[in-house]
Amino acid sequence: ARQHLSYAEAEDMALDKCSLAKEVEADEAQTLYAEAADLFERALRLPGDDYDVRRVSSSNSPVGGAAVLRDLERVTYPSVLQRQTAYYNIACCRAKLGQSVEALDALETAFSQGFDDFGLVSREGDFDGLRGDVDRLVAKFKPRGPLANVAGALDGMAQPRGTPGGLGEGGGPLGAVTGFLGGLKKSVEKGVENAGSFVDFKD
Repeated sequence: ARQHLSYAEAEDMALDKCSLAKEVEADEAQTLYAEAADLFERALRLPGDDYDVRRVSSSNSPVGGAAVLRDLERVTYPSVLQRQTAYYNIACCRAKLGQSVEALDALETAFSQGFDDFGLVSREGDFDGLRGDVDRLVAKFKPRGPLANVAGALDGMAQPRGTPGGLGEGGGPLGAVTGFLGGLKKSVEKGVENAGSFVDFKD
């Protein structure tokens, strides 16, 4: 099997399979959705848009005991938005396959990672077969009271790219706008975090 080098590469291949699945017979479509779900899951373990620096040597600088720069390594991993997107797309694929438990688990994980486009979830045709359970998950995670206004203002700004249901397609003007709004949303969330708000947007 080919080794994927990044989250983006695995995601693109998964989205291609989801698109192709809409054009083939049901049996073949099921195989493609299963392969897409596997690719989305693998993408979560691949380098992505976020990064950290880790120490790869036990040696210290002679001054102050800090690690010397040559002993530090940049490590990349999927960003919060990429993890949200992957889990949402896994949920869609698993729902397409009739795997309701796995679909609900993935959707709950997307919510727990901070995914908050509840309007998209309510419109998602892939979840029609388990709408009652999905609505209960939405009710569990959707903010109430004053926080509901914040969620409403941010709703829809960071839609998953190219979900199996066909919403939030990447590329073109819509993709550019979605990317800009997604960045804006992250900036707003970062500002709230820095302000010491009781709203926790982190994992």
